[in-house]
Amino acid sequence: MTGNGNFRQFSKKVQKLVKKNVHFTVNMVVNKNNLMVVRETAIKMIGLGVKRFVATPMALNVLYPDFKHFLSVKDIRRVIKDLVWVKKNFGIYIDIMEALPKCVFPKDIRCLGLNFLKRKCQAGITTMAVSTNGDIRPCAHNPQVYGNIFEENLSNVWEKMFDWRNG
Repeated sequence: MTGNGNFRQFSKKVQKLVKKNVHFTVNMVVNKNNLMVVRETAIKMIGLGVKRFVATPMALNVLYPDFKHFLSVKDIRRVIKDLVWVKKNFGIYIDIMEALPKCVFPKDIRCLGLNFLKRKCQAGITTMAVSTNGDIRPCAHNPQVYGNIFEENLSNVWEKMFDWRNG
């Protein structure tokens, strides 16, 4: 939310939802600009009566890539730790709105059984990533290249990712 008066308007609408006992979730899309205020934002939302707070790392938009504000793995781990802190200190529902690779989660977080840990990554199962130079990977987060769309048939490259579907 940016702009004059947006937070005030948002707050009034949230308070109406809370007053009417409407079940809703507030999602904060996190990028480099707001990475340091996840906890603060959650606390503000809790102050408004929010019971479900989600902080989702900004996804890559291939049409309008914004690498400058994209989070690093270290940044994503900070978001995760901030969410866990919110849960521990306030007891509200927390989540992330997309499946993240399990390797992103610190070891001490993986054992907590949180909702976002239960999501299954679809890399190489129902999805794949094709880079601008044609390299094909199971997902945009994984650096392993299985082939190149400009050099071989897509079906052949898909078959090379067999282990992702049956591993």
